[in-house]
Amino acid sequence: MTRDDRIRIRAYEIWQREGRPEGRHEQHWVVATREIDEEDTAERLREGYQQKGDEGKTDQRPRWEGPPENRPRGYLPAVDDPARDKDAAGESLSDPVNSDLSDAFKTKKPRKRF
Repeated sequence: MTRDDRIRIRAYEIWQREGRPEGRHEQHWVVATREIDEEDTAERLREGYQQKGDEGKTDQRPRWEGPPENRPRGYLPAVDDPARDKDAAGESLSDPVNSDLSDAFKTKKPRKRF
């Protein structure tokens, strides 16, 4: 069964569940699409599936380097521990250089070389 077939069946089920209202087919399709995508993502994660794509291509799933509680849907968790391990700029979530919003446009001072 194709993805579109699954979405079509789910949208029909939603339509029936809501009492067969007229004119809401687009909303039912959007909800069905979201549900099917979430189910597919959950199944891939359960199976330990890790999508391998060419670097910089759209089929590569990004990894979230921020706080775990703020991870957007669709992002894989970070490989390292962002709270402990430092990133390329030498910062971690536990000791960022920019401590408040007014620091957002400041640049990092270069380190002195000995």
